[in-house]
Amino acid sequence: MATLYHVSGWSDISERSVGTSFVLCPGRQCAEGLGVYFAEGATRVSAAEGCQGSPSAVVVIEASDSAGWWQSKAAKARKFGKPRTWHSDGKRVTCTIEAIDIVENIPVLQCAWAWE
Repeated sequence: MATLYHVSGWSDISERSVGTSFVLCPGRQCAEGLGVYFAEGATRVSAAEGCQGSPSAVVVIEASDSAGWWQSKAAKARKFGKPRTWHSDGKRVTCTIEAIDIVENIPVLQCAWAWE
């Protein structure tokens, strides 16, 4: 199981409450392919093109296995000292908020998820 972090610049996302759902759609950057991007085990604000360095929220999900995900090579991530990248391989991700924490004034949304 992997804990995955998506940094969002979508302003409405930080106004959501526990029990509400939202959909993450693949962005325009697509550096490693079309998909919604997540970092394994840690946030990567510098890599989140949608937030331009000032995130509105961090979305945290648990992936029980790698089915349906594209993953960067673990060895390459270690070589450059970055978390491994996972993305939705072109799919949209539906998230339902289960808990909300605040870390450094940024909402951290613990979510259940499913492919849309």
